[in-house]
Amino acid sequence: MIHRTRYMLLAGGLVATLGTYACDPATAVVLPALIITNTWGVEGQDREFSFQSEDDGETHGSFEGTEFVEGFDVNTLTGTWAEGTVEFTTSDGTHYSGTFEELPDRLEISSDTEDLVLVRGG
Repeated sequence: MIHRTRYMLLAGGLVATLGTYACDPATAVVLPALIITNTWGVEGQDREFSFQSEDDGETHGSFEGTEFVEGFDVNTLTGTWAEGTVEFTTSDGTHYSGTFEELPDRLEISSDTEDLVLVRGG
């Protein structure tokens, strides 16, 4: 009886695992791809962030860039995106994070001291 119970639990676990891999693509969660390489202006400010990435068009990746205030570069930055979240840290130690749901032309990000809306440049 104990062996039979163990086999049933093992078989149930195997079916559950295989069922995950055979998930219907129509019901699977689709994470957004992002093309982050661009200059992103800060709405309402004379400030912008320039991002460059070799991972554009993917659902996750990393990027580097520069923060500009009134046309002067003030900070370098590095960041990542995955699972709908964008995060980056500037060279002055400020950490920003935000989320996106579709291929965005706007990113809403925040740090401990501010909330910003970034708008994709031309």
